[in-house]
Amino acid sequence: ITFRHMDTQTSCYGVAEKPGTAFDYNDFQMALFFDTLMTKVYRVPLESVDEQVLHPLLTDILKCQDNPTFYAFGPNGRAGRLGVSPRDFARFGWLYLNGGQWNGKQIISEENVHLAVSNPLPVSIPRTKGAEAEMCSNQRTLGSQRIPDNQCDHHGSYSYLWWINGIDRDGERYWPDAPTDVFTALGHKNGMRGIAVIPSLDIVLSWNDTKLENYPEDPHPLNEVFRLLNEAISESAEQ
Repeated sequence: ITFRHMDTQTSCYGVAEKPGTAFDYNDFQMALFFDTLMTKVYRVPLESVDEQVLHPLLTDILKCQDNPTFYAFGPNGRAGRLGVSPRDFARFGWLYLNGGQWNGKQIISEENVHLAVSNPLPVSIPRTKGAEAEMCSNQRTLGSQRIPDNQCDHHGSYSYLWWINGIDRDGERYWPDAPTDVFTALGHKNGMRGIAVIPSLDIVLSWNDTKLENYPEDPHPLNEVFRLLNEAISESAEQ
């Protein structure tokens, strides 16, 4: 299993397929990803990731106002779940809208920003069949308790932890009424919490809307938001 597998949700951790051969949106895998990244790459204990990684390397630079944390459920619960206010999350979207620059300083390389939001999984990568396989002993999860965990398909639109407006197996855009260059970071199925960045419109959207939680698994709740936004901008331009 590689980091590339984990940040494209193709590690197949906990399911029977070989790494890189299937898509498995999986909170056990994301916990393994977070723990490995923090303890082996940044070399910090999990109880110190806010103070040693998140704040000094990102949120302090972005002048966040509401103390973002990787302990959304408290210091003893599921390290790695991001707790962030809509206005602070919007700053992260603005960073990506500007190619990784903040006030003229390059925080994330422009190359990595482009890579993250422009390389969706090919539709030839199938969704996992969901047959259970062994995980590490005492493996924790960032959310879902289902074993095996298999939450959704990628629709040709999953690119390095971002959702983009790709083309699915039926040849259709993921959000047919959205600009083709939109990319999103979604904190819950269907985007209950998230940001959307639309470079062609120079816009960042940030929201926390629990009403999105109860929609069935499809992209259309957000598609309606994008459709209305496009209409509003078109009407404004005509005035």
